[in-house]
Amino acid sequence: MSKTSSFLLGAPGRHVVHVVGIDNCGNADTSSFRFEIKDCKKPTPYCYNGIATVIMPGNGQVTVWAKDLNLNSSDNCTPAADLKYSFSADVATASRQFTCADMTSDGQNQIFEVEIWVTDKAGNQDLCKTYIKLQDNADAANGRPEGACKDTVASLASISGKLLTEDQQGVESATVQIKSATPSSIPAWKSSIDGSYQFNSIPTSGSYSISAMRDDNPMNGVSTLDLVLIQKHILGTERFTSPYKIIAADADHDQNVSAIDLIELRKLILVYTTNYLTIPVGSLYLSLISLMISSTPGPHQTKSKS
Repeated sequence: MSKTSSFLLGAPGRHVVHVVGIDNCGNADTSSFRFEIKDCKKPTPYCYNGIATVIMPGNGQVTVWAKDLNLNSSDNCTPAADLKYSFSADVATASRQFTCADMTSDGQNQIFEVEIWVTDKAGNQDLCKTYIKLQDNADAANGRPEGACKDTVASLASISGKLLTEDQQGVESATVQIKSATPSSIPAWKSSIDGSYQFNSIPTSGSYSISAMRDDNPMNGVSTLDLVLIQKHILGTERFTSPYKIIAADADHDQNVSAIDLIELRKLILVYTTNYLTIPVGSLYLSLISLMISSTPGPHQTKSKS
């Protein structure tokens, strides 16, 4: 006679099953066998969608435990209270310490993406991903307006101005550049119709220099009248009173106003050369009649006709 029986298996571990066989005449015999129940199912991790914590003002650090990010993890065999939580597959990494050195973004807030590993008694593991938002709050009452860590966020400002001729007319389409001692990627600006320009989001902690350039049309405003004015200046009959006119008259850029400048200017007017008014970046001068005010004039001399 055969009979099929079912029974509820016990907890994971080694077990012994005793089987008794009885025939129709009442004869009986027994047999036993051993078996082992193993827990092969991974736990079910369930974490908070991020937590926030603060750097302690006293020592500039904070310890976060992996279990602090557990919301409601579970397992089929291991009670929830017996599950282990860690920041990696190594169950020894149950906690992490954060210090001001970890606040690399701005010294005020930093987000760390972390993995929370859940381990049951059988060693089965699974993980959930979440994050820790580390904050450094101001503590003005105790003399720490920046908090425990030094703030590294820079204040930003705008730099603006106008490129004007000597008679206060705006110069458009000039290329304006801003440079600093530290490498930066601040794009150049083209001045608008009134000569204005503006650079935004410039860190206030740096030192900057501004230069302007426009050399697309060397004949802009240049005429034979300029030849007459330069000649009068050289002869001393009618001196330039403006340093910008003196700079503009220096056609060959040798810091002297002489007859050679007249020759260069004649070449330009007669389309023999285009070198006149090819001014280095940082200087922008148009003509003797209408000149750009862009920098402090340098030393120039006048060679009188002997």
